[in-house]
Amino acid sequence: QKVCPDAKIVLSSITYCVFYGNGIETQDGYEKNYGGGYINDYRDAMENVAAEYENVYFIDNLENLDINQENYMNYLHDEMHLNYAGQEMYVDSFVEELEKIESRTDG
Repeated sequence: QKVCPDAKIVLSSITYCVFYGNGIETQDGYEKNYGGGYINDYRDAMENVAAEYENVYFIDNLENLDINQENYMNYLHDEMHLNYAGQEMYVDSFVEELEKIESRTDG
């Protein structure tokens, strides 16, 4: 921000994910914590950082993307990373959120 004070910085949160162990589904990101927190903790931390700084914006993919325990197999190719359908959903949402950010900051 010191070098480019007018730059807009966007923090984009993690999406829904599932963790597997020994080839079977164990827990989703709301239930699994490797010591750093649950997926919503990471999301909340990013949102808090964005709120602390001017020209830093937050996109909540956990809330915005309709990926959940019932449908994740349609959008994640390995239970964590987006497949083509998930990427399309992400891009559409990301562009929409960027347009909202831009409209709030114009003029």
